[in-house]
Amino acid sequence: MKKREWLAASRFTIADILMSDALRMPNKLGKLENYGALRAYVARACNRPAFQKAHQDQLAHFEAADAVRDQAGI
Repeated sequence: MKKREWLAASRFTIADILMSDALRMPNKLGKLENYGALRAYVARACNRPAFQKAHQDQLAHFEAADAVRDQAGI
């Protein structure tokens, strides 16, 4: 990632949404401390509106599933 802005193309793609989501927690936990290019990549991707929308949609899906489970008494 030192020489690239995005993972699979010269533009932001679903590959970047997937990879940056996978790297979010290791980054948050300091596991990417020695990898400046990856930290910059995660920040760049997570600040994109498309990433933020995908992340919010994912959280909404989880919340809806939790509500169904709670209503069913599971």
